[in-house]
Amino acid sequence: MNFRQIEGDGIVATVIRNPNGKVHINGQVTKYGTQEMSIRWMAAKEAHRGTSFSGSGLPYHSPEQAFDNSSNKGLISSPDGSFGIELGSLPGAYYTGLGSIYVPPTVMFEISTNSSRFRTHLVLSEEGMPFRWIAGSVPGPRGPQNENEIGRAMFYSGREDLGLFQNQEAILRYKGYPSREAEGLPERLDAHPWFN
Repeated sequence: MNFRQIEGDGIVATVIRNPNGKVHINGQVTKYGTQEMSIRWMAAKEAHRGTSFSGSGLPYHSPEQAFDNSSNKGLISSPDGSFGIELGSLPGAYYTGLGSIYVPPTVMFEISTNSSRFRTHLVLSEEGMPFRWIAGSVPGPRGPQNENEIGRAMFYSGREDLGLFQNQEAILRYKGYPSREAEGLPERLDAHPWFN
């Protein structure tokens, strides 16, 4: 069983994850003290399990996809600001900002009293499913880019500078039967493999 104490802006909670995958969140709204309040909460639907490993557990590509038909929502009338939520499993992660900002599994709250209202959130896990993200670098707060880091947008950068035989077409042409097109290629020891 996983147990974790977390704090958000004006909220404190204990998150327990059972071996069967259920997530229990017991918390207290600290911003307004102990008074009657309405707590509306919402989280993304659970991470999808694809039919193959490569498609299973990936973050949703947008908030619209993550919250579409999500059963992870509710309204709690609390006399003193305490609440309890049970989720079937950890909510899925998703991307915002045209795929540039990773949002880990999070529960969002809108808390109302008779005189005021505020919104806050609790991050349940800094990284959703480990090693399952779409971007080229590890999700999390973005600092300065490392010199050797290649982000998603620059994955194909520099392919024009690759060596002559670093792609499949060049290898097929290189191993093909000699023709006028091959005369411009440099000679190597295995330039004519059919004679060896």
